[in-house]
Amino acid sequence: MAKATEESIKNQLKQDAPSPVYLLYGEEQYLVSHYADLIPQTLVGNCMPDFNLSRMAGENACLSQIIAAAEALPVMHSHRCVLVQDFSPTDETDKALAEWESYLADPCPGNVVVFYYTALQPGNSIPWKAFLKSCETHGDVIKFTKKTEQDLVKLLCNGAAKRNCRMTAGTAAYLIECVGADMNTLLNELDKLCTYKLNQQVEDRDIDLLCAKTLSATAFQMVREINRRNTNGTLQILHRLFSMREDPIKIMGALASTYVNMYRAVTAEEARIPLQEFGEQLHMKNTKGLSYSLKDAHALGVKKLDVCLQLLADCDKAMKSQPVDTKILLEQTVIALLRVSGAKYD
Repeated sequence: MAKATEESIKNQLKQDAPSPVYLLYGEEQYLVSHYADLIPQTLVGNCMPDFNLSRMAGENACLSQIIAAAEALPVMHSHRCVLVQDFSPTDETDKALAEWESYLADPCPGNVVVFYYTALQPGNSIPWKAFLKSCETHGDVIKFTKKTEQDLVKLLCNGAAKRNCRMTAGTAAYLIECVGADMNTLLNELDKLCTYKLNQQVEDRDIDLLCAKTLSATAFQMVREINRRNTNGTLQILHRLFSMREDPIKIMGALASTYVNMYRAVTAEEARIPLQEFGEQLHMKNTKGLSYSLKDAHALGVKKLDVCLQLLADCDKAMKSQPVDTKILLEQTVIALLRVSGAKYD
């Protein structure tokens, strides 16, 4: 369905030859919102936006209203934009859909309708199919999928350069590992880092100092401190999570997931299956993390890993089957994990 691309939108805007209709949707919400802002900003800008830019909430709009807004002539300008968020054609009649198709066949010159979806995604019903087909036939339907890690690394490195800073590919990858792959979060963290390190190189320690890490990344860091037998470092991380009001059950789940990944990595090694292939078999989103997990598993040892998994299973059962102070129970479990990491198992 989605044949148009980011590049095609950029080229059309650059050449001042926009499509009469754009439909923007997909997993990467940052890009959906970005282009929903960029199109009217480029075409209308500050040229009488009160007259040349109409915004509609899809839940309150119907096709007849959208067509009427699209047929209005621009005022003292060559373009007029109609921006519609989360519009659903489900309740539209066949007559209304036919009128929409008729309008797109002969649109008002210079006018552009932009449908963009943030809380809603296109459906598969008959009205949806008819609506999407008309938009694709006469305009551009663009699905924004999640960027690959390689694309995000390039984006961060280039973004740092534009902000008068420097960032290596390794540091960019570490930032993604710490805060996740959401583009909005990454760019916000990049702004913070570049403001702090203006005209300098952003390093891993700056990320540790300034960035709010995901729970999974923090749990991974905590497990590393456990394996190093660093009691103070481990408890500092745990209490920081408590101060951020993280749910102890979720913290325990993140810890368990880290240890499970270590077990998976060891299993893959024993079966002589490449880690990436093994991760894909398990439908893991981040197979790269298995290589780090394997190193940690080797440092801990398989027998200790078995004991740690049992401790976490017991903690999970106790948290969910009886009324207990989950914070205290989690602290006790973390102390037990520290003891295991320093114990000797023949």
